[in-house]
Amino acid sequence: MLSSRVTLDWHFKADPNKAMVAPVFMTRFLPTGLNSHNQAAANSTTTVDVSAGRGSQGPDLKFTEVTAKSVRVWSSADGGKTWKAATVKHSGSTWQASVHNPASGAVALRSEVTDAAGDRSVETVYRAYALG
Repeated sequence: MLSSRVTLDWHFKADPNKAMVAPVFMTRFLPTGLNSHNQAAANSTTTVDVSAGRGSQGPDLKFTEVTAKSVRVWSSADGGKTWKAATVKHSGSTWQASVHNPASGAVALRSEVTDAAGDRSVETVYRAYALG
């Protein structure tokens, strides 16, 4: 595993007087075509399968179904200083992002998942995969 840092920001409305399961997502990135050292070819395009899931937060809270309305993905080749939007294709409950790889270094990935109510989750994985 290359990444030593992941950030996750959740933005949602909640009533402090009611127990609830937060309507948030965690993103799973699965880059395809990497070698055994977690490297993609330099100056290539990597397809990244993106899934947005939720887990139960406790047996006493009602788990309501929340579906992702949109998924956006960005990549960074400079450790997160600048970000470039990836092309994302959606089919059913699956999203695929096309990430253009630079000549060297490592690629960070960021997603923003939004539901119909406007709740959103932003997840960033630094050094998601290397280039070689």
